[in-house]
Amino acid sequence: MKKKFLGAAAVASVFTLAACGSNDEAVINYKGGEVNKADIQAEAYEKAGSQIAFQQTMNALLEKEYGKKVTEKEVDAEVKKTKETFPDEEQFKQTLQMAGVKDEKEFEKVLRTQMLLTEAKSAKSKVTDKEIEARFDQEKVEVKASHILVDTEKEANAIKKELDAGGDFAKIAKAKSKDTGSAANGGDLGYFTKGKMVEEFETYSFKDGVEGKVSDPIKTQFGYHIIKVTDRKEKENFTLEKEKARIKKELSEEKSSQVNPNDIYRSLIKKYDVEIKEKDFKDAFDLDKQEQQQMQQQMMQQQQ
Repeated sequence: MKKKFLGAAAVASVFTLAACGSNDEAVINYKGGEVNKADIQAEAYEKAGSQIAFQQTMNALLEKEYGKKVTEKEVDAEVKKTKETFPDEEQFKQTLQMAGVKDEKEFEKVLRTQMLLTEAKSAKSKVTDKEIEARFDQEKVEVKASHILVDTEKEANAIKKELDAGGDFAKIAKAKSKDTGSAANGGDLGYFTKGKMVEEFETYSFKDGVEGKVSDPIKTQFGYHIIKVTDRKEKENFTLEKEKARIKKELSEEKSSQVNPNDIYRSLIKKYDVEIKEKDFKDAFDLDKQEQQQMQQQMMQQQQ
């Protein structure tokens, strides 16, 4: 997404170039002719005018709606952080040019737009106290379990029978489990909290009273598991007061990552009553149509 946006910014600079001075001013000369600003402007307008019009409209509306929440100081800090990832100033400038950004000032504008979009996503990702408490309760209890994973129910039933007859869980796991990572440790998966394992595995592991017992075969997307929960405990010094800020931040980030930018753009278009006067630009603002086309393309690719 970033490359596409920067590309649009680069094309936008063509319009800026064309706007400066007379349109018949030559920018390229060759024997017997020239290319002038009007030629470039017309070509760029035809090929990318609608996309640039859409992006510039959305940039303006994001600024209008969320501009006060992103300060210049915050943008400067992000620019500095980005520059620090490069060995020197020259490498930074070269990377900007390769991305279609002419200088640091333009990069600041691009970065600010991205930060405004992040702010918009956050506004649609409110986290409630109830959600924080639910995640805290989920993380508070952890269990330790071992398992043996095989491909078929027949194999799993045979192993269960062997274990019921007194077979050593760790030895059988090492010999027969297809989860080679845990098999080397006798099937031991260590401690984990809710949300870390697939649903069927987790449902059994966090049941009351299963510690020390060997489960019947449990089917998941990976195969058939024989599970032995070896310990269950609450984390020490793990309090809601200490963990609330972290959990809230993580939940907000999780929700933000699931926000479709088009939903933000739709709400801005509606709120600010955007009117498209150039008929050739209408498709660029028809987000429903674009999403339908993308879905059709994905379906066609899957069928190939």
